[in-house]
Amino acid sequence: MLLALVLTAAVAKAVPKTPPPPPPPPAWRAKLEQYATEHLEHPAWGTAHARRDYRLTMELAKASGVEVDEEAVFAASWLHDLGAIEPFAQPGVEHMTRALELIDPILKDAGFPDEKVPLVHTIVSHHMYYSDPKELPPSALYFREADTLDFLGAIGISRIFALTGKHRWAPDINAAEATVRKNLDELPGTLATPQGRLRAADRILEMEAFLKALAAEK
Repeated sequence: MLLALVLTAAVAKAVPKTPPPPPPPPAWRAKLEQYATEHLEHPAWGTAHARRDYRLTMELAKASGVEVDEEAVFAASWLHDLGAIEPFAQPGVEHMTRALELIDPILKDAGFPDEKVPLVHTIVSHHMYYSDPKELPPSALYFREADTLDFLGAIGISRIFALTGKHRWAPDINAAEATVRKNLDELPGTLATPQGRLRAADRILEMEAFLKALAAEK
């Protein structure tokens, strides 16, 4: 009897315990994604762009060995271009400024942590390539890199041509081509991190090849 008890105890000890399931994600995440899906679809800076910005920010930070605030990055990804999308855009108002005027009630209604709202503001207000990257917190710096990279490469070309006839950057195909060329000439030099510049290398080659082929076929 004693031997059986000892063997039973040994077997029980040897069987690994099943780890508890991870906690469910906070409800505010689904609420922000739902808001964006319902209100912020756009061919160039809608939800697909938001998902890419989030994913690439996290990848760049990880590759750089830098910690970023994942929750702030997630929230900013969905809302950073809010001010550029109808009916929220206002003529003559920079889209980052307009977004900052609108996002606080959205974050509050979703239940986003109040203490992280200032960081979301910083990310949103500095996400464009022409913003100064100096002294930015890592979450804003790497988000800026990701947003800039999304103007480069095959995806950057696709985004600009998706605007043809709909935006001042691309009133027609020739203007879209000129914008792509301008992005190729100017944006790589605005990248501020080694990982950002490394990721840009293949995208630069993609754009050069596209523009060369386009010129040959025109």
